[in-house]
Amino acid sequence: GQTVKYKLSSAGEMAVAMQGYDRVANTQTEFRTNCQFSNTDTDEINLAMRFDHAASSVSVGDNVIVQESASALRGKTLNVSLGPDGQVLSFSGMGGEDYFEAGIGQMAMMVHGLFPVLPTEPLTIGYTWTDDMDIPNITSSTSRDFIGETTYTVVGFKEKYGIPCVEVATVTDFEFEGKVEQQGEAWLMTGSGVSNGTMLFSMDDGFIIYS
Repeated sequence: GQTVKYKLSSAGEMAVAMQGYDRVANTQTEFRTNCQFSNTDTDEINLAMRFDHAASSVSVGDNVIVQESASALRGKTLNVSLGPDGQVLSFSGMGGEDYFEAGIGQMAMMVHGLFPVLPTEPLTIGYTWTDDMDIPNITSSTSRDFIGETTYTVVGFKEKYGIPCVEVATVTDFEFEGKVEQQGEAWLMTGSGVSNGTMLFSMDDGFIIYS
């Protein structure tokens, strides 16, 4: 019954090379979600993530394309199952959405970032742990494979919004490959990336307060 609200904002740059077509595409994405937990037993945690706001655009040069498929997510719900340590086990409920099928899996990675695997040991400054990237597909009509690892390092303790937090620096290295089918055509994709960031976890319940 507990509810947690998140605002997810993402700005990215992607180089596209396809049959002599070389361009740089910049993306701007924002989601506001309402996550309600329905099960918190020792084996599995279930939550419903409702999209109260969803918007995304892609710019190539002077051309800006608004992704209507992202806007179509508003008011819809993605069901997420987590392991007791926070690992994402599965998604369900939104497999037919164009926004999920068209991309390389950005949304799955954003959700993965909301629920990192946390250690069971007490944390001290300098403590480091790693999490192998194993992200299930949101939609069954795609085939993608993410291979990578996130390294978490405790860098301090601070308050955010009056909440005592653990401050953690993150570095993610990943590679992906997969296939997307649209309008009867199949697209093969490969790529790699690096993500650096900072997270603040609540010391009381482990929720992400800021990332």
